[in-house]
Amino acid sequence: MEMKRRIDYTSITVIEIKIDDEKQRTKILRKIFENLNSKGSLLTQQELRNVIYVCDFYTMLQEYNRYDDKWRKIWGQEDAAERDMETLLRFCALKKYVRIEQKN
Repeated sequence: MEMKRRIDYTSITVIEIKIDDEKQRTKILRKIFENLNSKGSLLTQQELRNVIYVCDFYTMLQEYNRYDDKWRKIWGQEDAAERDMETLLRFCALKKYVRIEQKN
């Protein structure tokens, strides 16, 4: 109950970042979060990507990472440094960009 009271009366600062140039959006956001990430407990590159990239595919992959029993059986527990999520992204990239040809 005491914790609830403290949170109820705590101000939270929200900063909205508007980026007019959509082509530069990722580069600008990455730089902002890298700067914010320069002190304290540093985020991994995957944790930074989790903050920057928001889309339906990414949301679906995060849900798969958290809730798919078969994936959890292969990988094990969720990884605090997001190595499990990074592995899933690498698998998706392999599927999309690598073509394997068999020679007869």
